[in-house]
Amino acid sequence: MFIEIDKPKNAIDVENWLKNQRESNGGFLSPEIVKEALSYTNNFANIKFILKEINRFKTKEEKLPFKDVIFSMVTNRECSDASIETMKNIAKECDFLDEFERYQRYCSTMAKNGGTVYHARYPRILKVATQKELVDATYSWWNKEIQDVLICEDSEPVVICAGGEILGDTLPSVCIFPNTKEIELYGIKGIKQLKLNDDSVISFEDMNIPNNVEFEKCKECRFNKCSFANVENVTFREGADVVFYKCTQMPFRMDLSRCKTVRFGGSDFHSTKSIKLKNGRMKENFKDNTIYSLECNITTLEEELRMRELQKSL
Repeated sequence: MFIEIDKPKNAIDVENWLKNQRESNGGFLSPEIVKEALSYTNNFANIKFILKEINRFKTKEEKLPFKDVIFSMVTNRECSDASIETMKNIAKECDFLDEFERYQRYCSTMAKNGGTVYHARYPRILKVATQKELVDATYSWWNKEIQDVLICEDSEPVVICAGGEILGDTLPSVCIFPNTKEIELYGIKGIKQLKLNDDSVISFEDMNIPNNVEFEKCKECRFNKCSFANVENVTFREGADVVFYKCTQMPFRMDLSRCKTVRFGGSDFHSTKSIKLKNGRMKENFKDNTIYSLECNITTLEEELRMRELQKSL
């Protein structure tokens, strides 16, 4: 897996340490020694030294155990063009050149765009069993890089509030709650994908709603003073109860026709082009309690069924 730089040391100290380890290991560096070194350093000279030592091995079988090392050296680390070329040569010899080149191009693109490298092969995962463990873990994120994935296995209700128990207001880009039935998020940033348990009850307040949320798993959704600027299309499950209160920049398309109840309060639907509702009464309730564009196509499930029947008869 990807090797984090979690114990940074001076580049000269790392090189001296590597040389001492090499001498005590029969004149060669093992994968375990190199992995430990990469937890110390982001220095291009250290990386060049390590690659030179890997190349001292003569056979493919001896070099292949360093595959994870090669991938870790190109992720968010300083590498010269010559070092990248050496990595490619090792990858070619060990039959993973295509995989390495795809990953290297991805890392280069992310670096040029000022982004952080997230890769399915090496996600940094924080796994917690309780909300207390989550709160304790997030204190270590202050002024540090946040993990890519959060998996919270707590079955009890989880409340995450910016400026409250959690220091800071940013969570990992992927948050997974496989067992939690009730989740409340207040003022949280950073989430791009939210995976939920079936029959979840979820509340958002003062948030930009992530684009990838499994709303179809939610039996209740509450949105209070939220923006949907990142969401193009939203669909809810059969029998869901949904509340929108003072929300803005609503999704371009909204399918609310399967909801049991939908309550609106002072929300702005100017950016919404198409809204599908369940019945006429809900349609009247929508018009009385929201702001929307006259160009917005507001229909009900019954209207669409009648239009389809009419089209068949023409």
